[in-house]
Amino acid sequence: YLQELDVFDVQALVLLFRSLIVLVGTTDEVAEKMLTLLQWSKDEMSDYQKRVLKPSSLAFRHLHPQAWRKLSRENREALHIFQNAQVDVKTFESRWMAEVRRTLRKMDIKAELKPLVDDQVLDIWLPVSKAVVCPIGPYGYYAGTTQRTAYSKMHQKVLELEGHVCIPVPYFEWAELKTDEDKMV
Repeated sequence: YLQELDVFDVQALVLLFRSLIVLVGTTDEVAEKMLTLLQWSKDEMSDYQKRVLKPSSLAFRHLHPQAWRKLSRENREALHIFQNAQVDVKTFESRWMAEVRRTLRKMDIKAELKPLVDDQVLDIWLPVSKAVVCPIGPYGYYAGTTQRTAYSKMHQKVLELEGHVCIPVPYFEWAELKTDEDKMV
């Protein structure tokens, strides 16, 4: 629908919605207007766009509770579609994430791999405590720094909004640990 009206590029709108909802913050009114624009194009969206909107939709519910309660039926349905869209993407476990999980297993800690926020990004979920171990690899940091990327922080923020306790494990700190005993502390 939006493409016919040439009002706004859907891809740009998806990314703007994510940025304003999760990273920067916005008013309920702006969030609801943007959601209405997205809702008009929900049937035309690619898997990538739905994947981007999933964490944004989860965050919207927590960060804009009054707007969430007042949403039209159509906008609620669109959010439901974004949150529950089955997206065909390949997930994989990085070598060092597997090492973190093996260490947890050696400590007799039950850990499951689940994509809790992004269908392509696996999280190490500890079902007993409802905590999430967040191995943050090199791509979670800006090049040559120890400053986390906006996407990495957004991922953790959405996990926390969903009620999880996050335990970040930076790759550069993990790499300094040489023995299993060090890693288990």
